[in-house]
Amino acid sequence: MKATILEPDDAIASIRNGATIAFAASGGGLLEPDALCQAIRRRYENTGEPRDLTLVHALGIGDGQVRGLNAFGAEGMVRSVIGGHWSWAPSLQHLAKAGHVEAHVWPAGVISAWLRELGARRPGLITQTGIDTFVDPVESPDSMVERISLDGVDHLWFRPTNIDVAIVRASRSDTAGNLVFDREAAKLDVLAAAQAATANGGAVIAQVEEVVELGDLDPRAIHVPGLLVDIVVPVANQWQTYASKYDPTLSGELRATNISLTETDHLGKRIVARRAAQEVIDGEIIALGFGASADVIGVLAAENRLDAVTICIEQGHIGGVPEAGDLFGAARNSQAILSSTDTFDIIGGGILDLALLGMGETDATGAINVSHLGTVVGPGGFIDIAQNAARLVFCGTFTAKGLHLSISDGQLRIESEGSIQKFVDAVQAASVRTASPACRATSVTWITERAVFEFTQGELELVEVAPGISIADDIIAHMGFAPRVKNPRLMNPALFEV
Repeated sequence: MKATILEPDDAIASIRNGATIAFAASGGGLLEPDALCQAIRRRYENTGEPRDLTLVHALGIGDGQVRGLNAFGAEGMVRSVIGGHWSWAPSLQHLAKAGHVEAHVWPAGVISAWLRELGARRPGLITQTGIDTFVDPVESPDSMVERISLDGVDHLWFRPTNIDVAIVRASRSDTAGNLVFDREAAKLDVLAAAQAATANGGAVIAQVEEVVELGDLDPRAIHVPGLLVDIVVPVANQWQTYASKYDPTLSGELRATNISLTETDHLGKRIVARRAAQEVIDGEIIALGFGASADVIGVLAAENRLDAVTICIEQGHIGGVPEAGDLFGAARNSQAILSSTDTFDIIGGGILDLALLGMGETDATGAINVSHLGTVVGPGGFIDIAQNAARLVFCGTFTAKGLHLSISDGQLRIESEGSIQKFVDAVQAASVRTASPACRATSVTWITERAVFEFTQGELELVEVAPGISIADDIIAHMGFAPRVKNPRLMNPALFEV
């Protein structure tokens, strides 16, 4: 049996109006099948088809401008999106905000597992992930999500749907359609997406860099078997990530001998990262989120502690040194590179000792919002991780947009305050409620550059204050609620050494 080998425009020609398309890619260009996305956009511009599509994606896909899912940003192309992270495709964010796209915002791990369940023809996904968050239909009704009880325990049922097409990417294919990912920086949930389309009698279209003869690939290296692949599209100029055409240290083929890691230049984030690193205990298995929490990597490296912990990231890397910024999702010197589907399963099993995550906004009940910040952002893997880690540390500057800090004689100075408060009266949407039984953490801490809070007896308590900071003027005056204040201690002066 041979796979059909086509050019991009021919490969997508049969996608019909109203089709549901599953993607498996991540930010920074990881596994991004952009040649196929652009081919669909060209067809739409030339013919007005395909239109009214439903897009499914667990992780963010695009460059924030034109690549990836930004190709679907023309009004009329998309009717609905089931997405885990939206920031890399602002064109879809704008359509959703304007009401032109029906937005289903789900946790990334839920979407990956849901695709796997569809691929086995099981009745959708039943899970506790998302309970007591905005995903829960008790808080935000969603026609595709229902809260159910099994043996007296509440779960969320993510209803099944039909996947008509899976558009994926791999390194190479043989003529039978077997796919390997040996030159890629991740595997993500490609297999789950392919299974979901195949189980529905749909098509799997795979963009690859090269097609080789049957028998040329090591069968042990094949991640997606050819029996799940219908069309193969060779793209010789396929880049591994946005950063480079090919870096063998990102794919794990070579070990990086000199990884340059430095602390962030942003003063506020540097203080936060230094303080958050003090929460890390040697020997722990930890997860890092995108943004300020990822800056902890540079601090651990500076302290020669990276080898003392095992870092897991949702894109499938176990161990090693994760990339930060736009390439978050890739890593060097990983101990293992799993599918993101399997990694989320492991996280759900309680493997994490500690999760260091961003904080978006927080209210007096201990609810955190990272998913709805003026527009649809999506939680990515935040909910999957935050509800299953043993300890939680939320990281971020105290305010945002315009915050300017300085240090003088070991004292922190607020030169100009940020215009956006992060500690608010009520969050716009709850990405996690730390007081809920669905959140399994035994301790919850918020770390900012000027204050540290802990969740104690149902309240946020101020437990540490930066030197030079007034509790009344620099902290409480910029909060939407009054925290508990007993006897806060001084933050470690070493954090404020320039």
